Amino acid sequence: MARCAIAYATKEGHTAKIAARLSLALRAAGLEVDPIDVSAAPADFSLEPYDAALVCAPIHIEEYPPHMIGFARRHAEWLAAHPSAFVSVSLAALGTDEEDIEGLAHCVSEFAIATGWQPARVEHVAGALVFSQYPFFVRQVMKAVARQHNLPANADTDLTDYARLEEFAREFAATVPAS
Repeated sequence: MARCAIAYATKEGHTAKIAARLSLALRAAGLEVDPIDVSAAPADFSLEPYDAALVCAPIHIEEYPPHMIGFARRHAEWLAAHPSAFVSVSLAALGTDEEDIEGLAHCVSEFAIATGWQPARVEHVAGALVFSQYPFFVRQVMKAVARQHNLPANADTDLTDYARLEEFAREFAATVPAS
């Protein structure tokens, strides 16, 4: 059975939830899966035992978490040589206008420059509004953003399209050769 690592970074916990759903879908597709929180991974962690990897990270203020950038940089050569994909989590993934699309492309481009890894596939996934976890100032800014985009501005709201996420997982699993 082929082994797949799901390396993820999370801030409020939603990307961890996405990684868990990806794990279930990849297992259902016949892969052995290990979710790995890169902030807790040992310094000597290696992707060598794996046949494939998904890298999942949220965008906050147009940047991915520094510990994910470091992880992808350390493993860029391995990621480029094996089946891999990048799952980018952000509210902008809900957008359909040119500004949202360009903004997401810019963030991924900056990630590729910072890490030296150019993902062959990028899947943009909408995240969540978690007002209950935001510090006061961030909560006020996010409420304004939510109102501007006609999203709920008074309760935590999961905006992830899980059916599409599971479809992506099945598509990815099909690219992983049996070990």
